[in-house]
Amino acid sequence: MKNKILITILIISIGFNLFLFGKWFILEQAYEPSESEQVILSEMVQARPILDIKTKIPEFHLKNREKSK
Repeated sequence: MKNKILITILIISIGFNLFLFGKWFILEQAYEPSESEQVILSEMVQARPILDIKTKIPEFHLKNREKSK
């Protein structure tokens, strides 16, 4: 009787620990970048934007206005 209870508690404990590990590995670990990903992300943050929307839109409208006149 004691052995069945101990085995049941052991199985429940192992199952719960596997559940917690899986939850951590899938949900939380996925959001932390690795060292190589961190380097790439820091380079992306430092890069200049390709298109400056505030300066390009008025120039576009001015060119269209000149063509329509």
